[in-house]
Amino acid sequence: MATYLFPAGKHAKISSSVLHKPSAIPRHLFNIVRGGNDAIDALQLFLKLLRENEFDVNSPGYMAFDAHVGDTSCQLRACMLLEIFNRYRQHVSSTTEVRFIEQTIDHLKKVVDNAHTFCKEVCNMGVSKKGPAALGMSKQGMSIDEILRKIGWTEPKKPERTQEISNTALVVSVASSVASPSVSQASASRISVGSTNTSASDTASISQIDPIDLQEERANFPSVVYAEATSDYWEPWDWHQVVHFLVYSYVLSKYKHFTVRAQVFAKLPLRLQLRLAELYIPNILTRSTVDGQVYVKHRQNMESVIRENISWDLTHVTGAELDDLRQSSRPHIVISGNSIDGETAEYMARLPTTRLHDDDTCEDNAQHCKDLLASDQDRNVLAIFADHRHYGFALSGEEEKQGEDAVVHSIMDEAAPGLSQQLQASKAEARELGTGPSLKLFMWQHVVLESPGRFLQLLDKHDRPIVVGAPVLKQELIGFR
Repeated sequence: MATYLFPAGKHAKISSSVLHKPSAIPRHLFNIVRGGNDAIDALQLFLKLLRENEFDVNSPGYMAFDAHVGDTSCQLRACMLLEIFNRYRQHVSSTTEVRFIEQTIDHLKKVVDNAHTFCKEVCNMGVSKKGPAALGMSKQGMSIDEILRKIGWTEPKKPERTQEISNTALVVSVASSVASPSVSQASASRISVGSTNTSASDTASISQIDPIDLQEERANFPSVVYAEATSDYWEPWDWHQVVHFLVYSYVLSKYKHFTVRAQVFAKLPLRLQLRLAELYIPNILTRSTVDGQVYVKHRQNMESVIRENISWDLTHVTGAELDDLRQSSRPHIVISGNSIDGETAEYMARLPTTRLHDDDTCEDNAQHCKDLLASDQDRNVLAIFADHRHYGFALSGEEEKQGEDAVVHSIMDEAAPGLSQQLQASKAEARELGTGPSLKLFMWQHVVLESPGRFLQLLDKHDRPIVVGAPVLKQELIGFR
């Protein structure tokens, strides 16, 4: 439904020029209205969360953009969403991209109203005795492009790439999204790449730009684009990609369901968010900014990130600390998982009938917490990811013949020689550690972005060991709203 208004991937050219009979047009208008309303909900929720100081108990929260439907990239999506919020929250009251999103919401509302009106006119042709020509269509009907133009959804011309990347405001916008707040843009030429709330790392070089020039350049920000992405790479400062990401994530969250869910959660240290984010941000910068203003040494940076150890600091949160978490509205990366003294198959078999017990201080639970805190989290996490699927897309051609493991190993070794061997070694010890086929210690089942307060509130509503899902209202799919 959203592909009518926000084409993407294989749906980018959704029969746009094929004529549809007048009798079939209401069906397409229904999909446009549904997609438009969902897009409005998604973008309005994003702006609401962007300005949120205290979490609204009735809001679906950040998990409304979770969209985990069986793919293998939930941890990346959570980090991408965090990067968007960090980047936009810095300039929430004045950023040009926020104004573009607000304008897009207004535009969508008008399009939805126009689609309602046009649908009524088409459906009443037999009663009003008006022919197709009176509604601006031929006897053969209209194409999707013609329908969209009729209801006012036009796609502005895509700006030239040179216009987009030569804009000083855009480049400084990039810098502001990846720099530590403690680093002055006016005086520092070396800043970090990663979370806006983390310390600097020596991975990128950004030229000095006068803040006064930034204000003068903001008025010339590239025009709105709906039809095509401006880059094949993830660019969290590109409002067009942000809109597509938010709309599709929200729609998938709303209409797709996961069959197995879990309930135990852990909060990642802030420094770990930086390490995860750095896995994809540096590669983006090399392809999307002006030479001389931002540069990254591709292989050196990738290897340094992959080979750098991540230290884990686990804490058993209870009592007053847990109460403090319930008041926190700041988004965090949240890990959901489960433990059972047995195999994954046993967990699946017991899931329909198992209920949580009230005594969380029982001897078994206390011992399990001790075992988890005493375990080597570096090894556990490596084993979890090694045993997890790594490629979320269907293979074809020669890659299909090679198989997923071979393809993934070749990609890993191309980035860092020998990395696939480390992967296989970690996978081999997953069962022994109790984090893969065995759930004896702890098995990650999902990674999301959510505020601790809202997540704990959702957690309290469950009495089964299932993963907390996105609390998006599942609306009726029949008829307009």
